Amino acid sequence: MKKRPTPPKGKPSAEAGRKDTAPENQGDLFGAIPEPLRTLPPAGTQPRRVLALLAEGERPDHADWYHETGSWRLAAHVGRLVHEFGWPVQSTEVLAPSRACPGRTIARYWLKQDDVQRARVALRWEGQP
Repeated sequence: MKKRPTPPKGKPSAEAGRKDTAPENQGDLFGAIPEPLRTLPPAGTQPRRVLALLAEGERPDHADWYHETGSWRLAAHVGRLVHEFGWPVQSTEVLAPSRACPGRTIARYWLKQDDVQRARVALRWEGQP
């Protein structure tokens, strides 16, 4: 078996000249959850309108959204914010009894405080709705 030659002094070996191809975020290798990419919905859309409301610290529910817009599609717009645009919108079930359904609950949506700040900055940066 031949012995591997040693490089002359002052000249690096081939291994020393290799570029590091490790990913920038090595946490991904160990199961760390990457920070979600948050993008703004296009201006003039309902998801953008919902995000602007959440960025003000509001916690709208379906009744609030209906009174403001005439639409019952708040959950659909929130779903787009979460799945398409990456915003971590939280929801809480609240009692909203009616005559027909005394035990009815509806969702109230909100952002955690640090996400409220991110949304405010993003909306301000892009010039609001």
